[in-house]
Amino acid sequence: MEKLTSGNFFGHTDQTIKLDGLIITNTEYTHEFVDWHYHDNAYFTFLIAGKVSEINKNDHHKYVPGSLLFHNCQEPHYNVKPRGYTRGMHLELSPKWLLEFAGKNMDEGRLEVN
Repeated sequence: MEKLTSGNFFGHTDQTIKLDGLIITNTEYTHEFVDWHYHDNAYFTFLIAGKVSEINKNDHHKYVPGSLLFHNCQEPHYNVKPRGYTRGMHLELSPKWLLEFAGKNMDEGRLEVN
């Protein structure tokens, strides 16, 4: 299973901003299928355009523009994207930032807001 480090997402990231433990990326999803993987940091994804499905060990969700998804760090999942243009913005929260500003460590899990 592949591990993605800070600031890295599958596809073409054309903008990255780093702010004291927060990382914002703007990414065009270019892969129709992304195998099982996980990310170092907890993060939010806001889907700007297109569609993508995400599958983890418990759920299968389909996202459309305007969907907001929260991932805890090291949560395994895979993605399926239909043909066409898809773009998302990510806000990563480093463990240091979470501990310092949120006052806690994050457990595995997720929160979906539509």
